[in-house]
Amino acid sequence: MARMTWALTQSGSTVTGPVLIVLPSGVVLLNGALSGTASGSTLTYTIDVKAGGIPSDPGCTGQLGGTATIGAVRSVINGSYAISSSPCATALSTGSFAMTKQ
Repeated sequence: MARMTWALTQSGSTVTGPVLIVLPSGVVLLNGALSGTASGSTLTYTIDVKAGGIPSDPGCTGQLGGTATIGAVRSVINGSYAISSSPCATALSTGSFAMTKQ
């Protein structure tokens, strides 16, 4: 299973930071930048992937986004994502995730 890491900073309701998705073998699947808005326990976000952000397809670019629910103690985030724009073929156009603060 891939490991997704968000290193986020919040200023008011604006949330930003890098996103990295890595396989257990160390292979990077995606490197992007998150921007979003937090309102109560809901985070609405977009992840931009620039050229080179997908090492196996360095010319591929795009955006994915969705919403996530931030747990009451802010150590758990559960959410969903969907690719909103990309000229590249992918088998993972939508999905869900669960993350725990490390």
